[in-house]
Amino acid sequence: MDKLNIEVEIGKNDICKINLNGEITIYTVKDLKESLVDHIDRFSGIRIDLSAVDRIDTAGFQLLLCTMRENQGDDTRIRFNVPSDEVKSIFEFYRCELN
Repeated sequence: MDKLNIEVEIGKNDICKINLNGEITIYTVKDLKESLVDHIDRFSGIRIDLSAVDRIDTAGFQLLLCTMRENQGDDTRIRFNVPSDEVKSIFEFYRCELN
């Protein structure tokens, strides 16, 4: 079974850092979406660390893409930091840019 650890750090200036470790797949996107929605509503800035994502499928890609597009035009609102090779690969496959 796929597993995703979601660790949240509250920083200065109303910025929240969300560290993701594991797999962003059809089996884990529901929990990730709930966490993102909860934190997006509470903080002025979100930094999502993708460096420890070791697997991502189309459902995970769609969630990240949707999150980016919903916040399009506000570059400081949500940022994806240090994408793993897996994350870079799926964005390249679909010819999309991350951030």
